[in-house]
Amino acid sequence: FRWVKAFNDIGAVDILLRKPGAKTKIASKMCSNSPEALEMVKSFAETSMGLDIKAVPIEQYKVIANDQNSLGTEWMTATWTILGVFALTMIYNIMRHPVKKGYPWEQFPLFVMNKSISWTALWGFAITQVPGVIALIHNAWHRDTLRDKPMWLR
Repeated sequence: FRWVKAFNDIGAVDILLRKPGAKTKIASKMCSNSPEALEMVKSFAETSMGLDIKAVPIEQYKVIANDQNSLGTEWMTATWTILGVFALTMIYNIMRHPVKKGYPWEQFPLFVMNKSISWTALWGFAITQVPGVIALIHNAWHRDTLRDKPMWLR
């Protein structure tokens, strides 16, 4: 039985957004129990998809599998941020409606949760715009220089 562990560290968006004439290649790692199968998939990826493939020894399979199966720090940061916003909106809506205004607790699942989910979605959309606005301000402020953007704005 031959297998190749490949393409797990890049996404379809990375491949689709890459311009055909781009000078840089997307880097990826592959691992296999069969050198022939690895060479076949590597050749396909390099010629048809324009990837820069690094063949990794079979002994490092677990390292690749663990690395490629993570969601990444960006997704985890976004998840914790939106969960924090949801918790704050829940606390606010609980304090405002059932506690201060005296709405019955039977309305909690429908009324309070609905408001919290809606506010979390709105704040989520607003928060996603912040880095782009900061990048625009940075570009406008430094438009006459050849300085690169800070790493967190790229």
